[in-house]
Amino acid sequence: NLGNTNEAMSAYNKVIELNPDFATVYLFIGVLQFQKENYIKAKEYYTKAIEKDKKMIDAYFNRGQIVFSTKTTDKKELNSALEDFKTATKLDAKFIDAYYSTAVIYKNLGEYHLAIKELDKILAIDEQAVNARALKKLLIKKYLN
Repeated sequence: NLGNTNEAMSAYNKVIELNPDFATVYLFIGVLQFQKENYIKAKEYYTKAIEKDKKMIDAYFNRGQIVFSTKTTDKKELNSALEDFKTATKLDAKFIDAYYSTAVIYKNLGEYHLAIKELDKILAIDEQAVNARALKKLLIKKYLN
């Protein structure tokens, strides 16, 4: 948080030496790499965190988020991110950000009805979810009318 990335990396490496199976450290290294815009390395570390702990929700979510930072239009990458977000929502049925990210990917894939289904899940959790309501309105008005 203080911007001392070299010190952070040194500390993370020490943690790995002491406990190479500690999944959280790989998540944190992934976040560090993501902040440095090293998206390939970030994805590798998020994947390593998931390998160590199949229930690490944040690693699935963060790995999926990479598609938005890279602005990819590659369907394989989008579908991979979609699976990460779906896994995150299976692990936490109230993970609104993961539902929203799923909806955005469905929108990008032209699957507008599926996007609306995801947005409806958000609105069932939080009726006041402004972003979900706005995106749903846009999808209906622009793509489904």
